[in-house]
Amino acid sequence: MKKTIYLAFLGLLLTTIGCNKTEKVSCSDEFVTIKAGVVDATGKPVLGANVFTIRQSNGDTIRRGTTIPGTVEYAVLTDNEKSKVNPQGENFRFVVRKDNKFVTGIYRIKTNYCHLVYVSGPTSLTLK
Repeated sequence: MKKTIYLAFLGLLLTTIGCNKTEKVSCSDEFVTIKAGVVDATGKPVLGANVFTIRQSNGDTIRRGTTIPGTVEYAVLTDNEKSKVNPQGENFRFVVRKDNKFVTGIYRIKTNYCHLVYVSGPTSLTLK
């Protein structure tokens, strides 16, 4: 009987020690950018467009100025905005305007607490 109680106590002690509720998450140094290419009706990349992203849950607007350096793509969201994203995911509307033309795309984005995670949305948009 004493042996059974001792083993039960030892098992409980080991279970408690093994459970670390303050476990730290180790994030990589990678900087994640959810991006989209924008082309015109002929398939040529569109540069110099006015772009912004709207968080659909509350209407907050995140303004962007130019394409991602060294590319012809625009940032929809970056890790700089991860604190604004629900970890379970939410929708963002990406808006592109140039020369009285515009296009929008809906993106579903979540986080893994370290970085943004692309769930869905177009990788390329056509300005019409």
